[in-house]
Amino acid sequence: MASVLIDLALIDQLDKQRAVEPKKFRETEKASAIDAAFPGSNVVTRRQTSARASFREELYDHFHDVIIDEEEKLPLIDTYEALLELKPQHQDQRCPYFETDGCEQHLNIPSGTSECPACKRPVYSTDALRIHERFNDLGSNVE
Repeated sequence: MASVLIDLALIDQLDKQRAVEPKKFRETEKASAIDAAFPGSNVVTRRQTSARASFREELYDHFHDVIIDEEEKLPLIDTYEALLELKPQHQDQRCPYFETDGCEQHLNIPSGTSECPACKRPVYSTDALRIHERFNDLGSNVE
């Protein structure tokens, strides 16, 4: 996972000194990579019953644990969920357990963790990314 943090306070300062040197403007950006290992096919964690559920839980936990702003101690999940709140809600998505358990509930994925009203299983805010839909419990997940 990669991110680019932009120092908006520095951009405001530079904006006051029109024409800005490109080198100084580049200093407003801080690119970084976030390393992580997630469960793949045939890997089931202790709290889950399938590789897909393990992947979903670990992805949410990782977003929760990664601090993207050391100064303000801002976790990645806070930024992600702030953006999730801005997502248009015109179409609900299928329950994350549709592929494995056949739950046909359609829902609006909220921030944090919640529960599918039909199958009563955990739903994570990161499920809105829909990465798990391409997850293969038994074969390769390389794409």
